[in-house]
Amino acid sequence: MPVYREDKSDVITILGRKELRPALDDTKRPIPDSIPETLYFFMPDGTRMALPSDKEIIIGRRPRPEDPPVTIDLENYQGHELGVSRQHALLKVFKGALILVDLDSVNGTYVNEQRAMPLKRYAILDGSSIRLGGVTIKMRFNP
Repeated sequence: MPVYREDKSDVITILGRKELRPALDDTKRPIPDSIPETLYFFMPDGTRMALPSDKEIIIGRRPRPEDPPVTIDLENYQGHELGVSRQHALLKVFKGALILVDLDSVNGTYVNEQRAMPLKRYAILDGSSIRLGGVTIKMRFNP
C-alpha cells in the first residue's frame, strides 16, 4: 500500500468557479468586417500591447521549450501564481467576428466576469474584459 506523502509539488490549485457563459449566441453579435487591423490589450499594470488581428493570438504564460510560443505572455503579471495556464486562451477573427476560445485551462477564462466553457467560441466586443485565472486584461479596438 502506498505511503501518503506530504509533498504537494504536483498539486493543482483550482480557484473559485463561476457559472458558465452561453456560447457564441450573444444578442450583441459584432457586425461582420467591423474588426480593426490592430487590437489593443491593456495589461494589469496599465501598459498597452498592440497586435494585428489577422493572426491567431495565444494568451498564456512562458512556455516550456517543447511548447508552442504564446503571443501574450502573462508570466510577468504573476501568471503562474494567479492560475494562468501555459496555453490558456486563443483569440482570432472567425467569420467576421473576434472570438475567444478557452483552451481547456485549469482555472478558466471569464469574459466580462462570465465563465467561458472550454473549447467553445465566444464573441469579443470592443471594451471586453478577459480574465484568465486571476489576471484580467481589457481588450479595445481603438487605442
